[in-house]
This record gives sequence, C-alpha cells and structure tokens, in this order.
Amino acid sequence: MLSLRHKYTEFLINFGGLIGHSVAVNERNKGYCKEILRLGLIKAKEIGINKVIITCLSDNVASRKCIEANDGIFEDAREHDGKIINRYYIDINNLLS
Repeated sequence: MLSLRHKYTEFLINFGGLIGHSVAVNERNKGYCKEILRLGLIKAKEIGINKVIITCLSDNVASRKCIEANDGIFEDAREHDGKIINRYYIDINNLLS
C-alpha cells in the first residue's frame, strides 16, 4: 500500500511526510517496499512534486532500508508522542533524471 499526499501540512513536514507505505507482514522481505516506493516517486514527479519528505520510526529498520535504497537522505530525527521519527528527503529530479 502506498499513500501519496499531494500537499504538505505542518504535521507532514515535521512527522508524516508526503509518502506513506506498508507491506503485508506475510509479503515482507521480498523487495515490494522498495518497488512500491520507487513507483510512488515516479507518480509524485508526474504530478509536479520535486522533493519528497518521507519518515519512519527510528527503530523500523526495514522502512529505513527501503527509504535509503530509493536515495533517501537522512535529514534529522524528531520526537513526537514519545517516539523518535527519522526524517528523510528524496530529490526526485536527481533520482529519476
């Protein structure tokens, strides 16, 4: 599953990001997350988004690897509701040129 939000809000900038993604438990570790995110980035570029902020919980190693595999650059970590959120950005123009 992929959610592509078309506009940033204050919350999305700080904690949520423009793209949310998830893979069913029984389908994990098959490369689907990496491909889902790659396709989401293509769609984002098609609708005129050039830079994507994407986040994950700091202890979610699988999401972190997926984001980094799609050229996610770690920006910072922020606390929200007692959890640490890692924030990344992806420059879609550089990625898909």
